[in-house]
Amino acid sequence: MKKSVLLFIAASMLVACSTGSISQRTLPADPLLPPSLVQPGFVRMPHNLHYYADINSVWVDSDSKNMIHFDAVINLRKGPHVYSDRDKIAKSMRQAKVVNCDTMKLTHLKTDYYSEFWGTGDPVTPEHQKMRTVDLRKGSSLYTLAQVLCINLYRK
Repeated sequence: MKKSVLLFIAASMLVACSTGSISQRTLPADPLLPPSLVQPGFVRMPHNLHYYADINSVWVDSDSKNMIHFDAVINLRKGPHVYSDRDKIAKSMRQAKVVNCDTMKLTHLKTDYYSEFWGTGDPVTPEHQKMRTVDLRKGSSLYTLAQVLCINLYRK
């Protein structure tokens, strides 16, 4: 009898240890239907249906006048589970970016996920993020946006 009880306890512990908790498993992204109307203060970037520049987030760096900061907002079509509450999903991402008007290079500073569309709601910042800088290609929508920002805001 003692052996069967010990065997049962050992088997139960083995099963409990081998199955991960729900919080450790990656849940599939939930399908979303992003809004079709553009909210005031946002400019849709051509060639990408759900990618917008937030015009209200634009500011010129006070130390380096050639650096213009802005946010890009992406309304997601699939909502990842990035919150500790596994029933809550992200509906949008807000990316902080800076354009160097002298070199026309764009630096991606960070990304935050939001619980509502248009980069609103409860934010979550992923732990590991990398800044990355790219040369803007002439003719791209981000190059055109950078030109407009630099022409209107950059004063040498």
